[in-house]
Amino acid sequence: MRGRGCPYCYQTGYQGRKAVYEVLPVSPAIRRLICEGAGDTRVKEQAIREGLRTLRMNATAEVFRGVTTIDELMRVVDLQSE
Repeated sequence: MRGRGCPYCYQTGYQGRKAVYEVLPVSPAIRRLICEGAGDTRVKEQAIREGLRTLRMNATAEVFRGVTTIDELMRVVDLQSE
């Protein structure tokens, strides 16, 4: 998908801003891992098991909904880190 452009976006294909985020709820299991000094990979794996949607997952969903483009996702989200 690519932005087509219009008079409102000055032919750029983009208008306004959209927040894409990742929120880590600290459950008892995650709290225990943090207190034990577990690495970020173990904490992230546990969070995903508990339903965490990563930044990449949320940004990709916005692309599929047509809210943004894959080019914009690649510009703002570090895809190498996941």
